[in-house]
Amino acid sequence: MNKKQSGQALIEYLLLFSFMALLAVGMVKGIGSYLGSSVGSMAYHLTQQLTIGACEGQCLHKAFGNRNF
Repeated sequence: MNKKQSGQALIEYLLLFSFMALLAVGMVKGIGSYLGSSVGSMAYHLTQQLTIGACEGQCLHKAFGNRNF
């Protein structure tokens, strides 16, 4: 194998690994934003239930003690 072929292989590997790194960074950003919105939504709903007591109807649990029905 001469030097031109080994240099070409090195460049191909660098391009391949840079593409994989960009793909991995994109996936991590996507997962991070998804988890951020999910946790934010859960925190909002939990805050609403703890402040008002429980949902008005179609609840899967019994109302809290501070709720007057």
